[in-house]
Amino acid sequence: VRSGDAENGPAAGRVPKDAIAVTGPVDNFLARWTGQIYLGHDPNPGANGLEQGRPVSFYLESDDGSRLFIDGKQIIANGGRHHMIEKSGEVELTAGQHAIKVE
Repeated sequence: VRSGDAENGPAAGRVPKDAIAVTGPVDNFLARWTGQIYLGHDPNPGANGLEQGRPVSFYLESDDGSRLFIDGKQIIANGGRHHMIEKSGEVELTAGQHAIKVE
């Protein structure tokens, strides 16, 4: 947005300076990434012959809060107001696709 010039008034595509609400910087925001991850490891059957998955580690680093979800389950909670901190979490996952969400 460009403001109009006081001498000539608002020009086409311009907004007068007094029409712009002035606000300060805001530090409250949210970003959310969603998608799928694919794990292609060899089968890992348990004693009963069923796939038991393998442990997979995830790492998340943020300045202030962040969370990581795999298949709808929260794996990492790095909430609160803080400096840059890395957290990790581990979950057993079978081969194939899994939903991932980072906030």
